[in-house]
Amino acid sequence: MVLLVIDIQKGIMDDELFEFEKVKNNIKTLLETAREHHKKVIYVQHDDGPDSGFSVGDEDFEIFDELAPQEGEPVFIKTVNSALHPSTGLMEVLKAQGERRIMVVGLQTNYCIDSTIRTGFDNGFEMIVPEYANSTFDNDYMSAETCYNYYNEELWPDRFATCVDMEEATEMLKEDYLNFSIETEDLLLRKARPEDRKDMYENLWKHPESARYMRWAVTKSEEEAKDRTARSIDFQRNQKYAFFIEEKSSGKAIGFAGMREEEPGIFHETGIAIGPDYVGKGYGKQVLKAFVREAFDNCDAHEFRASNWIQNEVSHNLQRSMGFEFSHKEIKVHPITGEEYVLECNVLKNNKN
Repeated sequence: MVLLVIDIQKGIMDDELFEFEKVKNNIKTLLETAREHHKKVIYVQHDDGPDSGFSVGDEDFEIFDELAPQEGEPVFIKTVNSALHPSTGLMEVLKAQGERRIMVVGLQTNYCIDSTIRTGFDNGFEMIVPEYANSTFDNDYMSAETCYNYYNEELWPDRFATCVDMEEATEMLKEDYLNFSIETEDLLLRKARPEDRKDMYENLWKHPESARYMRWAVTKSEEEAKDRTARSIDFQRNQKYAFFIEEKSSGKAIGFAGMREEEPGIFHETGIAIGPDYVGKGYGKQVLKAFVREAFDNCDAHEFRASNWIQNEVSHNLQRSMGFEFSHKEIKVHPITGEEYVLECNVLKNNKN
């Protein structure tokens, strides 16, 4: 879940807006709730261009002080109505992070909010609109109140967005997945815990051979492992299908695994890493089978995708043994080493659909 805050800029955030005080206070409540419960908060500012008075460097361009970003919260700048237009780069960031649900607040209802909601819907995101957390001004065709009611009560619900009251919106932002797990014969896929840092360092993160075909770097000390575990906890609480792997017989954390819904009905394995002392026991197959079963049986998926470096014969053979069929190859660049590699992409169809 992402809280996307659009165009709450000084030049247009004023008491001429419909229900200004209520909208301002609702956005403030949603920001506080999102931050308290570790949800991503992303801001977008609109730039009308040089000499417009509403561009970078202009006072009216700046974000309204009472609702300003906190340190570390990203701000994207747009020159078009939709915050998810390709020119902003925001959609690519959200997809790369596995985000599928966007709660939208800000200005203006009939311009940038509407455009963003439609773009998000068309690209497979679940768009969520809290009541009285967007607003607009009177125009030549309708009052601000009529405009707000038309979009929030008539146009968006059951078409482009899920429109909810403030109580439901705050409950959504409080949701986390810290108690969610999946069990296999020998493994427990569960959320990271602070005490896992030593096991993960010893069993997985310090081993170069484990990182060979993965997009992560070796962890060089237990102190680094402590920080990495903390980041994993924050990430996994908001990602339902991101886990550490615990071996049930030993109670030790021996790896990590994840999947996400790329598009409606299409899930993708995002990585399975198991420490070198635990490979060859069929654990990787147990994890992948559990993900496929969860996606097909509980998430109504019609397709599951998995991929591997072309040199990784173990992953290739595992996917083939489960019935995955070759789809295509992609050339990728490792984000840390800059190494170019070829990714083999494979697909498994749900024959029950």
